[in-house]
Amino acid sequence: MDKGRLSVREKIGYGMGDAGCNIIFGAIMLFVNYFYTDIFGLAPALVGVLLLSVRVIDAVTDPVMGALADRTQSQYGRFRPWLLWVAFPYALFSILMFTTPDWSYNSKVVYAFVTYFLLSVTYTAINIPYCSLGGVITNDPKERVACQSYRFVLVGIATLLLSLTLLPMVDWFGGGDKAKGYQLAMTVLAIIGMGMFLFCFASVRERVRPAVPTHDDMKNDFKDVWKNDQWVRILLLTLCNVCPGFIRMAATMYYVTWVMGQRTHFATLFISLGVVGMMIGSMLAKVLTDRWCKLKVFFWTNIVLAIFSCAFYFFDPKATVMIVALYFLLNILHQIPSPLHWSLMADVDDYGEWKNRQTDYRY
Repeated sequence: MDKGRLSVREKIGYGMGDAGCNIIFGAIMLFVNYFYTDIFGLAPALVGVLLLSVRVIDAVTDPVMGALADRTQSQYGRFRPWLLWVAFPYALFSILMFTTPDWSYNSKVVYAFVTYFLLSVTYTAINIPYCSLGGVITNDPKERVACQSYRFVLVGIATLLLSLTLLPMVDWFGGGDKAKGYQLAMTVLAIIGMGMFLFCFASVRERVRPAVPTHDDMKNDFKDVWKNDQWVRILLLTLCNVCPGFIRMAATMYYVTWVMGQRTHFATLFISLGVVGMMIGSMLAKVLTDRWCKLKVFFWTNIVLAIFSCAFYFFDPKATVMIVALYFLLNILHQIPSPLHWSLMADVDDYGEWKNRQTDYRY
């Protein structure tokens, strides 16, 4: 079996997996802070504690999930079956998270923590195997970049669908009841996301067979991982690359409504334009890496992105045209390195297997 070339259908199928993740998790990154404070009714400081505490728990669940997925053996492979097993729970908990019960404040705090925690665990259980899947459907570096480009274009389309429809659906389903509107709008998006996961599961195959881990003890797993110096570097790079993007996305709704003083319809267009910029960035990644080394493209794009991100501070929030143009450009620059980042992770994993004779875990 050819372990290199992939059909367009399989590349699209692979990309649909992350589209399913992001049509749900994108709602969390873009709207959950606003939902918790302005709709659900939690204090902003408490929301910060809630989100941070679950992220700390993720520091434990992520590596455990990585080790568990790597040890999975089924007729569907190691990583692919998790798309089938976790698609429904992930969709269900996303709906529950955007549901506002008519309870006391303290009870709602507990409800918010439990549902956000369960959503985070199921996201980990489906996203980590999915990210690992990119390294085992092909061993061709160029095909891996192509796969990631397809992936992030489809993520862009899914996020665009989310950004264009969520707030209008909230108004349409809820009328004057925004809590009901968010719940029903999220139900629609969750069903679409679950269908995308199942399409991905049906479309891809695991061709590359990494070495089966020889250690049952997770301490030995971590020792093997830290022997891979490139894995340590890519871990630090991931933190530096991903965190600013998450922070910017979480703050966008507040910036538009509180700082710029704009209404919901402008927020929909503003966020959607940023998503279009991300789609353009994903497509540019393949074009740029066909001409230049992907490491150089990754490095210089992030340098320019940092400069333009700092420039945002100096613009008057009332200079709407300039703010929109800069936000559009920022999203193009932010997304160019993303396909390269995940392609580099697959390359680092191959290096770790060559060095340690055992696959490292992409936590």
